[in-house]
Amino acid sequence: MADLIDNPVINSPFEEPRRHFRFTDDGITDEIVPGRRRSTYFIPIAKPKLKGAQKQGALDLNLQHRAEENKLINDLRERVSHWRQAGRPYTTSVTRRLLDYWTRPDRERRLFFCQIEAVETIIYLTEIAPRHDANHGTFILERLRQANAQATPDGHVALLRYAAKMSTGRIAVSAGYATLTRPCIVFSRGSFMLGRSPGRPDAVPALERLISPRR
Repeated sequence: MADLIDNPVINSPFEEPRRHFRFTDDGITDEIVPGRRRSTYFIPIAKPKLKGAQKQGALDLNLQHRAEENKLINDLRERVSHWRQAGRPYTTSVTRRLLDYWTRPDRERRLFFCQIEAVETIIYLTEIAPRHDANHGTFILERLRQANAQATPDGHVALLRYAAKMSTGRIAVSAGYATLTRPCIVFSRGSFMLGRSPGRPDAVPALERLISPRR
């Protein structure tokens, strides 16, 4: 386990991570390995209970954990990445315009990769997976529906909702949850205006007002 990593920033915030620090059973190391880190969560492992005199003065904070892969998240990341590398095909004209705008390299305030990926994931689940990613996409959607149904209390209607988690702790402030909210609202509203009513003469100006040039 590394006591101190001199330079923990090894990836650009505007690109998909290309390398990461290796984890072992003892924790993070300073060894850099290629590729993006797989999404993983850690389950605490209960130690044997102490008996009798062993309990007196015993305070062990060195908890052990077992790493478990977030299989659904990793599978979804791979499908979104595959769709991105293919040029984000099969999107509506509205979504294509929005993606082109959000990913413009000459933007005054470029969006971070985590923000772009979050919006891409919502778009993939909404437009691509149901109709244009046979087997893989439909299987992911079914797993999401099953997980949602299991999390819904008995007697209540299972309302399917998608949430995008970009980071945790203090990093969340710089990740920009408020910044992400705007593209999600624009995607939803823009799809309704142009996707449902392509012939409306006021639809394009309204969309242009939503994607403010200040951003």
